[in-house]
Amino acid sequence: RRHRRAGRDDQDRGAAHLHRRGVRDRGDLGDDPGAGVQAHAPQGVPHGARAPPLRDGRLERDQDHRAVLAHRAGVRGHRLHALLPHAAGVSALPEPGRALVVGVATSGRAAAVLLRELGWHVVAVDAAAVDAADLASAGIDVRAPSSDPVPADLVVRSPGVPREFAPLAAAYAAGTPVWSEIELASRAMPNPIMGITGTNGKTTTTELLAHVMRAGGLDAVACGNVGTPMAGLVGQLAGDAWLVAECSSFQLEDTPTFRPHAAVLLNITPDHMDRYPDFEAYRRAKLNLFANQGDHDLAIVAAGMQSTGRSPTRRVVASGPPGPDAVSWAEGGLHVQGLGLVAPWSEFPLPGVHNRENMMAAAAMAAHAGMGAEEIARGLATFPGLPHRLEVVGVADGVTFVNDSKATNPAAAIAALDAYPAQVRLIAGGSSKDTPFDDLARAAASAVAHAYLIGETAPDIARALEGEHVASTLLPDLPTAVSRAAVEAQTGDVVLLAPACASFDQFSGYAHRGEVFRDAAREAGAR
Repeated sequence: RRHRRAGRDDQDRGAAHLHRRGVRDRGDLGDDPGAGVQAHAPQGVPHGARAPPLRDGRLERDQDHRAVLAHRAGVRGHRLHALLPHAAGVSALPEPGRALVVGVATSGRAAAVLLRELGWHVVAVDAAAVDAADLASAGIDVRAPSSDPVPADLVVRSPGVPREFAPLAAAYAAGTPVWSEIELASRAMPNPIMGITGTNGKTTTTELLAHVMRAGGLDAVACGNVGTPMAGLVGQLAGDAWLVAECSSFQLEDTPTFRPHAAVLLNITPDHMDRYPDFEAYRRAKLNLFANQGDHDLAIVAAGMQSTGRSPTRRVVASGPPGPDAVSWAEGGLHVQGLGLVAPWSEFPLPGVHNRENMMAAAAMAAHAGMGAEEIARGLATFPGLPHRLEVVGVADGVTFVNDSKATNPAAAIAALDAYPAQVRLIAGGSSKDTPFDDLARAAASAVAHAYLIGETAPDIARALEGEHVASTLLPDLPTAVSRAAVEAQTGDVVLLAPACASFDQFSGYAHRGEVFRDAAREAGAR
């Protein structure tokens, strides 16, 4: 296994840092009296205030900021890769009995099939009409919900299903164990897990880290809220393959033993307020990522997100001035403690401050897995980016067309504006998630020449923009918005799709919306 070289930490003025500390188990995220370097007093996770805006990672159907990131590590990276599958203390599965799977979209199907393969009698229910022929052929009893309770020793909940759904509510009331799909999968496999969550940036960071690890010769698979459900990988991988798991807030509910060996909370801003009663409930779900970690695990949490005492996590993450053990973002490049300068920022293709933060997290986690500076640099430099995330579609008459359809909340749209300091023609709007647009309007005041608004939230965004004296036009659909923006844009402008909203009012999902934007941009001459 790889050994990380010893060396001094590298600090430059204007840098952000990832602090590396061994920390005793504690009840909250906050200051650590046992840490080697005294940290600042802990700050609460912001309750509705703007945090570093990054891109949204969505669920099956769901969807400047030089933040200091703090983390901790115990065992050195080259030992972790060998030890963690054994040190993880994988929680045992109960003896097979009767299982109820609630929701049979992608992850629910994977959970149902896994349980059946493990010898359980499985009943699956879904409120939507589903093609269940494959499940029935596997011996799974698929039913529509009814008022009759389904006897079960275990309930597995798909992330798209709210807690109030009758079969789930009955299970909670009866005290029946309810697990998420990632809880089930993590109990059924010994593989070390990298867990990635945040309001925005999850998918990019997950795919980036998996790419970096594979480029360094490690066996790593991106899974979870992106791509393959974890339950679908049980029995498919070598025992030491890394699972790089994107974890949504919904997936992190009902995870009594889920334990990532390295975990990052990239950021948190209000989102999914149509699903959670308040921001505090959303925040608690995110912090479940750290709840079961131990002394030899790694945690990364952005500054300003430490708890004042309400966090469910058992561990401490301290933040403060750069210590003697840090990963730092400096003007000169990315530095990793023990490895020195990984590479100048100019070698990395991803644009935007938020993507630098994503790269910092990926570099810290890759180093924790034992990778060296050259390997990390090669992986970061060769990552091609993902569709619908600051994707340059083309240029027409000096006007650049950028598809950021994955910006499904205001914080993600703000990050997109930060990435393009040129005059922006912003296309925004879509279906509501009950989030305010005041912060987006303030960011638009210094960056947006004109906004072209579509969808059910267009009037709300227009009112917010008017308060900041940003001109806007309400239009019936996305192709019309692209056409109008292309006609009015001047050389050097950027026509940016950053909707700040979900897509389900006019599209099947963010990818469909991005494809419509691409087609419209090409119709306008973008090449």
